[in-house]
Amino acid sequence: MLSKRLSSIVSLVPKTAQFIADIGSDHGLVPLELLKQNKRVFASDNKIGPYEILNKCLSSYENIMVSLSSGFDALPNDVDTAILTGLGGHVILDILNKGYMHLSHLENLIISPHSNIEEVRRFLLKNGYRIDQEIFLKEEDIYYVIMLFKKGHQELSTLEYRFGPCILKEKNEDFIDFIYKKLENIQYLLNEKSLSKKRKEELNKDYLLYKELLNEI
Repeated sequence: MLSKRLSSIVSLVPKTAQFIADIGSDHGLVPLELLKQNKRVFASDNKIGPYEILNKCLSSYENIMVSLSSGFDALPNDVDTAILTGLGGHVILDILNKGYMHLSHLENLIISPHSNIEEVRRFLLKNGYRIDQEIFLKEEDIYYVIMLFKKGHQELSTLEYRFGPCILKEKNEDFIDFIYKKLENIQYLLNEKSLSKKRKEELNKDYLLYKELLNEI
């Protein structure tokens, strides 16, 4: 059984997608699920241990390529959809920058950064993509943002770049829980006596922002 997070990743793969790359496949569960849906899959990992496990689990299946490679280094040119999840935002941006030439044939990008989510949104909107769907979820006390980008043009507000246009529109239970946790954390930090004036101003600004989001629910 796929976890809530992995199921959400798979759910964002467009029905029209034909050849999907799962970069950093690790356990190979997402490629296996995509194979069940009769998709062609490119599964890669840049570490020898996970790659050997991946190869052992998947090499007997048809319609799959297993690769020991980093980022988009070995990405076939007929891949139309790439999955980049379980990575830091700066790592994802590094992959996208180094493999920039592949963005011309990647119609869909499913991305879930652990950090620097706003930077990822800004980069992709600047480079010819729009946000089609977003999922905000909590799993084992960790919050995840999973996004589907498609080719197109889109303009977002500062708030939408930070939190995501679809997430702000839906404001699901996990997102509301996230807001409450943020407010609690900010209140805790504001009680620190060693806090600098600049940091205190930043935290107060964030506190007002999260309170405003809460008031709109």
